[in-house]
Amino acid sequence: MIDLLVAAALASSPPTPAAAVVKPALDTPQERRALRKLTTCVAGLRPRWARELLSYPYLSDDQARLAAQMVSGHDNCLGHADVAVAFRTSSVVGFAAEHFIQADLAKADPQRVGNALNSVAPMNVSEDFALCLAARDPSSALDLTSSDPGSSTEAQAAGRVASGLSYCSKPGERLDVDVQALRALVATALYRGVTAAIGSRTY
Repeated sequence: MIDLLVAAALASSPPTPAAAVVKPALDTPQERRALRKLTTCVAGLRPRWARELLSYPYLSDDQARLAAQMVSGHDNCLGHADVAVAFRTSSVVGFAAEHFIQADLAKADPQRVGNALNSVAPMNVSEDFALCLAARDPSSALDLTSSDPGSSTEAQAAGRVASGLSYCSKPGERLDVDVQALRALVATALYRGVTAAIGSRTY
């Protein structure tokens, strides 16, 4: 499953600016809220699992393997949901990151977070891209990751973050990214920045 599709356009001379298309979320707002509730519950009960999940490169095989373990425990976090939970690795990672961002942000100096976003080492190309987006507009990135999935607040914050897509990509690239994937990417980047800013190394 690929959450971020990057298709290189034919090179022209002079190079044209990158084109960016932000698509609607793949899952319904109800499905996304149900997965956020489940992920937050499990992350709260199993913080070591969640921290280890986030220690791997974004959407790496190891991260996907660990994400699948979320539903293997006996946490009673599913309950009797009226909405089916659409399991998507990127969203599990993003919501786990959001859980810790909200908990750790109060301990982090905003300026240090901004500096960390510009200096923390990405673990792969996707994280490099995500860190660029978050560093370009940390306030909008935080608004996006704290918004209710499917809300107008999310759409507005996603639009502001998406304005940096061309800035953070190569000339001539065409980026097709949905709101759901964009949110997960940015949450992962913010988690890296906040964690580095507070100097946390405990899982």
